[in-house]
Amino acid sequence: MKLREYEYIQTIAYERNITRASERLFISQPALSRFLKNIENDLGTLLFERIGKKMILTPAGKIYVERAREIIDIDTQMRNMIKDMDRRNDVLSICYPLIRSLFLAKCVLPVFQEEYRNVPITISISSQRMIQEALQSGKSQLAFGIVTPEYEKIFGYEEITQEEMVVVVPNGHSLLEKAETCDDCNYPFIDARFLREEYFALPSAMLYSGQFAEHYFAEHNIIPNVAIKLNFTEPLYQHVVEGNCIAILPSIPLQSIELENRLKYLSLRDRNHAHTIALLHNKNHTLNPTEDSLLDIIRKAYC
Repeated sequence: MKLREYEYIQTIAYERNITRASERLFISQPALSRFLKNIENDLGTLLFERIGKKMILTPAGKIYVERAREIIDIDTQMRNMIKDMDRRNDVLSICYPLIRSLFLAKCVLPVFQEEYRNVPITISISSQRMIQEALQSGKSQLAFGIVTPEYEKIFGYEEITQEEMVVVVPNGHSLLEKAETCDDCNYPFIDARFLREEYFALPSAMLYSGQFAEHYFAEHNIIPNVAIKLNFTEPLYQHVVEGNCIAILPSIPLQSIELENRLKYLSLRDRNHAHTIALLHNKNHTLNPTEDSLLDIIRKAYC
């Protein structure tokens, strides 16, 4: 009701004539006159001086019209922002490293798209270290990856699971016999001394997995035998399957990458060294219902 009141008074002020204002507003002239009289009675002051057929704003009327224009502008901005938010909610934008693409493509996105058929998804494949740029630039609203100490400071996130870096070996590899069951490990534990003579497939040191491997080797005084070095981590699983080498990689659920019968994981450390996998977002971003559903689907896929 108030917005209509402001618009009516603004129209009278613009037309400076009650008849022309009523025609513009598609209401009768007597009805608009009564409306104006009621407003002035309510305020206890005149908004217009009647000079012949002209309606001239009084000082109070000028203040009223000026503030009414601001209120209408604020209302318009608010409605546009809400419409924009609704449009953004209709598009899901997410970035993640290539190594996680098969997991999402096989176990997450088909389930999500079955439930949200009309929600388009914008996907950006980005290295773990480039997630920050994708989120801060607005290219993606969400990112799926590791919560590094730096990301923990600058982003909000919704935890999915605790994931560890593991030694990935082909099924039947000799290291499986040397590994020991450990209560503090998710997988059989392999001591670093057994890795010294092995040949490794290593990702670039520009990638999180490569940095982790370098740190682990330095920590245990290992000079690794490098059979293969790649700029991407995702193909390394396949190289291990072929028996060419072993690798240190994230413990992504093997069933999600269709290799549960061909690869095995060995723990390097206890559970306290696991890192958090999460859905990351900017701190001022609140997950909408669609994004909440995606989070729930990813969590279930990791079980």
